[in-house]
Amino acid sequence: MSTKPEKKLAECLMKRKALLVVRDSVEGFIKNFDNQDDVYQIPIRVEALDRVYSEFLDLQTEIEKYDDVEKFEEHLQEREAFEARYCSAKGFQLMKLSTDPNQSALNASFTATNHASQAGFHLRLPKIGLPKFDGDLSSWLSFRDTFTSMVHSNADIPTVAKLQYLLQSLEGEAHKPFESTDISADNYSLTWDALLKRYDNKRYLKRQLFRALYDLPSLKRESPQELHDLVDDYQRHVKALAKLNEPVIHWDTPLINLLSYKLDSTTLRSWEEKTSSADNVTYEELIDFLYQRVRMLKSVVSDLQHRSTQPGQTKVAGPTPIQKKPFKMVSNSATTEIKNSAPYCIACPENHLLFQCPTFSKMSVRQRRELVSQKRLCWNCFRSGHQSRNCTSKYDCRNCHQKHHTLLHAAANPKIQSAPIVMSGQLSLQPNPSTSTVVETPGSANPNHQVSLSVQSEKSTVLLETVNLLVVDQNGKEHSARALLDSGSMCRYITKSLANLLNLRRTKVDISVSGIGEASKQIKRKLTATIKSKLISYSTTLDFLILKKPSVCLPTTPINVSSWRFPEVPLADPRFHIPADIDMIVGGEVYHDLHTGVKIPCGEGQPVFVETLFG
Repeated sequence: MSTKPEKKLAECLMKRKALLVVRDSVEGFIKNFDNQDDVYQIPIRVEALDRVYSEFLDLQTEIEKYDDVEKFEEHLQEREAFEARYCSAKGFQLMKLSTDPNQSALNASFTATNHASQAGFHLRLPKIGLPKFDGDLSSWLSFRDTFTSMVHSNADIPTVAKLQYLLQSLEGEAHKPFESTDISADNYSLTWDALLKRYDNKRYLKRQLFRALYDLPSLKRESPQELHDLVDDYQRHVKALAKLNEPVIHWDTPLINLLSYKLDSTTLRSWEEKTSSADNVTYEELIDFLYQRVRMLKSVVSDLQHRSTQPGQTKVAGPTPIQKKPFKMVSNSATTEIKNSAPYCIACPENHLLFQCPTFSKMSVRQRRELVSQKRLCWNCFRSGHQSRNCTSKYDCRNCHQKHHTLLHAAANPKIQSAPIVMSGQLSLQPNPSTSTVVETPGSANPNHQVSLSVQSEKSTVLLETVNLLVVDQNGKEHSARALLDSGSMCRYITKSLANLLNLRRTKVDISVSGIGEASKQIKRKLTATIKSKLISYSTTLDFLILKKPSVCLPTTPINVSSWRFPEVPLADPRFHIPADIDMIVGGEVYHDLHTGVKIPCGEGQPVFVETLFG
């Protein structure tokens, strides 16, 4: 009479024979395979083969458990033989699928593989999507580690299938070099090694990740989504550097400072207020603060949208209810729409918009500019809270089409002389007719735009506003530069030598610059650079046209200042009286944003010191 283990063993052996019949059937299908008629049977055959393989492993484990110990080596050989024939059969079918245009069949086979049961110590591919890599170096390390653990190191996946998985995981730029790769087992190691050689260079990765940190865009306004994207991208690059064994946990100061340069002014002010009393802050504290601010801003936006959809309120999204057409003015192209409740005018006690004010209209252009700058208003729309270069209004000056209000347009006339800048008892420092340029842009209604580049005379010397500032290169390194603040210049310029030193990315332009005597110069390149104050925490990013030498040395001759009574204030350019090269010219709409409006007179016959953000 047989025992219970013997019955169990006999039952398992019978079941194993049935599975071997199915395997033999699949091998017979492969032996007589017809490329025209049999290709669509492959997904079904693969599914059956996977099921047989899974059940075989379970039954073989049971057989080894109940059979005699002396037969254990025989069972191991049985396992090895079945494994080899399974891999050969499935590899053949996957190879045939790869050459068939019907990719749905291939997907079906892969799905069947993923749904096969896990057996014992034989791991199966997890039921998750394959990692994707498009050539972005910041995501390479994550992709490499994930793909290695899921596919590359998995001994149960046939080599030809690994190549299929690898090619499916590559996208965009990363996929292009391997588009014509033949699907064969021998090509997998070649493709994987080529991918590692192309992207797995630690030194190159570190350099590119550092550059990516610096190249992240600076925020121009307070936006929860843009702030969220910035912090996420910044964190992703920092974590990638940590994976490359860079000691980022000790980089609190550089990481905080670099990220601070990217923040909008409102967020940066809130951060400084929060940490003003702390001697030391960590990078993680800044990240926690920014994520908390993102949640707060999103909550505020959501609440405002909810309120706006309540009865009696105008919706901010979706269909807009029909309203009466608002009253419009045509006195200026930069501001058109007027609300019924006019704000308080800054030029007179009445309640109307600034460009409607008769008092403001009677002022000279210079007085209007000074008033707008003093009140920190946008030069284009006369609203507060932003500068003209960030103004979203679609209107501009009707005369020159620059980004300023028509009432602030100064007519170009090289014969007009401005008021004296400095007066002394022995030397009359009168401004002479300025050497000007004309910037011609295609499609401009009035191409004769006056841009002051330099001031030079044989009879007199003019003191212009020169400042020492910092300018940031492509690696985040700060360089000292001497700049001219020019209220008459509608553009900003940088010397070619300084541009080469900064090594910032340049963009193409086509602008003709003409000076006195109609000598013209074509400007072909411009760059975007960040300038910073040496005295306070101030920085701004501006566009600069590249010229070999946009200005002569200023001042044109040395000035004796021994008799001047200097106030006890930090000077933006302590050597303002000694002729020296000008590296940059900062003008246009940003000129007035750089001044605080404070002036310090030093007595009769002495100069007037004008306070700027640089000193």
